[in-house]
Amino acid sequence: MADEPIARCAVIHADTVEDLGEDLEGAIARTRELGPPAYLWVDAHEPPEKLLREGSAALGLHPLAVEDAIGAHQRAKVDDYGEQVLLVVKTVEYFASTAQIELGEIDLFVGPDFVLSVRHGATGVFETAYRRAMAAPKLRSHGPGGIAYVIVDAVVDEYEVIAGRVGQDISGLERRVFSPGRDDVSDAIYFLKREVIEFRDAVEPVPGVLGSLISEREQLPDSVRPWLRDVEDHAMRANTRVASFNDLLTSVLTAHQAKVGTQQNDDMRKISAWAAVIAVPTAVAGIYGMNFHDMPELGWRWGYPAVLLLMAGLCGLIWWRFHHNGWL
Repeated sequence: MADEPIARCAVIHADTVEDLGEDLEGAIARTRELGPPAYLWVDAHEPPEKLLREGSAALGLHPLAVEDAIGAHQRAKVDDYGEQVLLVVKTVEYFASTAQIELGEIDLFVGPDFVLSVRHGATGVFETAYRRAMAAPKLRSHGPGGIAYVIVDAVVDEYEVIAGRVGQDISGLERRVFSPGRDDVSDAIYFLKREVIEFRDAVEPVPGVLGSLISEREQLPDSVRPWLRDVEDHAMRANTRVASFNDLLTSVLTAHQAKVGTQQNDDMRKISAWAAVIAVPTAVAGIYGMNFHDMPELGWRWGYPAVLLLMAGLCGLIWWRFHHNGWL
């Protein structure tokens, strides 16, 4: 969104949410004024490096974690920094009209009294999570860990939705491959295969990351762990399905190549058959075109029509044999 603010701050306490816009210093001060269990949620979309460093310093983030957020292009992972944890997940958007996948990234910094979400690239699904969290006091009551759950859950749900759309596109390619016509879909298969590999690389690490987050990280409250286990199950299901797409596309490509090879063989048989049919009158005409004196047929009254009839008969006989054998 062109008019989306670079950052937005919300102080969450009890059942209320105080929207402080881009006033990070005011939001931090308000959170400290309220004290626990109040906490701060800061969301930043592709913030300038200077702004991110200043905000990170105000929140007390670990320098190494900040470098990851600045550099972006990280694989899904979870890093422990004492009272803070950094969770990185890849977002995926799919455009069916072009069969193109775009990746984004959300870096989640979860601390005792804050959660910072730094977004890069295609992260439209984040707005779904944001609206859900703002409309659900029960989820917000679980603190920063509850916000992290809402975001990760939305991202993984989108994996499954997009996996369904990609599966439909693969089914469409299968129908085109096995249709009676001569539709060359090799380029479409190769392109979708490349997009599926990107999708797989985004999804593949997520189940392991969530498993580590659930079992090894103490920063999250126990109340959200059962929810995260459910998200982990969904991530494993999405990963299994996406991993199968690559093999399925390979099978579709193999079937397409086999079909093309069969069609080429049919073409060669037809060309060869017609060449054989044409060879007969060519041979006969070549013989009588030599004009030797000792060729009595040249003097016959019915020699010319007889030769034409002979050529037509032989051509018809050869054509019938090829047609009977399925070559023509």
